[in-house]
Amino acid sequence: MGKRKRILVIGLIVVIALSSFAVVYYRYRSSQIDTSWAENVNQMVKKATPYPNGYFDPALLLSYCRVYLIENGTSELIQYDATSNQTLSAYLTNLLIKANLQLQPSGSISSDFLGRILASDNVVAINYRLSTLQFGGQQRFSEGYFVLGDNLNEGLSGKIITVEVGKQGYSLWAISK
Repeated sequence: MGKRKRILVIGLIVVIALSSFAVVYYRYRSSQIDTSWAENVNQMVKKATPYPNGYFDPALLLSYCRVYLIENGTSELIQYDATSNQTLSAYLTNLLIKANLQLQPSGSISSDFLGRILASDNVVAINYRLSTLQFGGQQRFSEGYFVLGDNLNEGLSGKIITVEVGKQGYSLWAISK
């Protein structure tokens, strides 16, 4: 076998080995992600009663956070807090505290991509009033988009798209097992 063929064979072996490693690593990392929370959120959302469009309460402006259900591009307000003691918002805040596996850094997810997700998938969003973040027990994120159903087959079910306080753009997080 000539020198050129040996280099080609070695290069091919290296490419195959690296590809195999990447597949195994991705599957291992994916198996280490806890997505069980998604079903709990789904159950809580089923019990929530959306506020009618145009609903206005002065407490809404002063609320600590707002929770929205977004399905196939339609957004409905399902909860807002002035005191952060509501079950769903407290649960979502706790999930953001537990988010410890950053899958993509800030700015790596475009607003266009998020728009496609919100237009097609089943998502629960929580938005915090920036001046009150310290009251919720988490100070890292100003927004969280909890992907419950991934109709785009992007592997996002059970993942959280966030806006980190002090950073620009969206990042992708998960909760490890």
